[in-house]
Amino acid sequence: MFLTPLTPTFEAALRDVRAAGAQYRAASARALGAAEAADEEQARAALEGLVVLSSDADARVRIEALRGLALRRDAGALGHVTGHLGDPAPAVRATALLAAEALGCEDALLVASVGEADPPLQIAALEALVARAEKGEAGGPAASDTGVASRPALVAAATAALADPSEEVRATAVAALAAMGARASLDALAARLDDSPRVRASAALALADLGDARGVPALVEALGRGSFEAAEALGNLGVEAAREPLANSAARLFTPLLTKAAAGAALIRLGDPRGEDALRAVLRAFRPDGRPYAVVQVMQLRLSSLRPELESLVKRPRGVDRDLLRDALAALGSGSAA
Repeated sequence: MFLTPLTPTFEAALRDVRAAGAQYRAASARALGAAEAADEEQARAALEGLVVLSSDADARVRIEALRGLALRRDAGALGHVTGHLGDPAPAVRATALLAAEALGCEDALLVASVGEADPPLQIAALEALVARAEKGEAGGPAASDTGVASRPALVAAATAALADPSEEVRATAVAALAAMGARASLDALAARLDDSPRVRASAALALADLGDARGVPALVEALGRGSFEAAEALGNLGVEAAREPLANSAARLFTPLLTKAAAGAALIRLGDPRGEDALRAVLRAFRPDGRPYAVVQVMQLRLSSLRPELESLVKRPRGVDRDLLRDALAALGSGSAA
């Protein structure tokens, strides 16, 4: 790793395109990508400098240059960017694909890249699919398929990646489908509940995000490992089968405080008073982990029984923003001397 020098001026960045030190060439690429050109000549000079840097001998410089080309949003650089999809460095290939998406490449390039036997490139392609779907006519992912309806090939590519040999690619495909709100892929996601622990947990979270409770057993399993995300997902689903696992997690001594707070909030949503004890324990805990989250839950759930804990925090916030405490007490209504 090299130390990052100060951001150079535009003129210095152009000069440093051919600097001896790689750290200066990388800084040049960052500056040229972010610079607001004063005129067309400057814009052209920045683009030319980034093109030179994108072929640098140092992979770190090439990455910064490709990011810079994406930031400049000049579609004329697309052909040059896609030429780096065969770069020997995996991180450069991945960056090139994300840059190509930003520059408006065809969906077919992203779809084809998902199918390559190249996990770094495939993962970048799946991330690019999500970015592309979010630019759809419906304005992004939603609880239905409206966010991806105009691009079914993107969902099909991510769904196909669920069967990829790479565990990391499968897990990323699961997350991509959830981010795209692809309810048409619910059954394909449910089929991954028999996958490795990592993919199974990701599939369960994705199903929960889409309102499907088939992943509850896997979420309970993840909750036993202290997963905050699993506790939140179980709370959002509101299934009765999660009540006792949530209560056990909330009462367990070594449960992470953030997870304990999420489990407590989930219990409250299930009508279980044991949730208040869990939130109270987090609010009073010595360590601040999870305390701001617990305050937000008290505010959202209107738990006036926990007002004394909030008032105590006003005097000694212990990791909680005072404005958040003020808003939380206001949400609980009148009666607070704080």
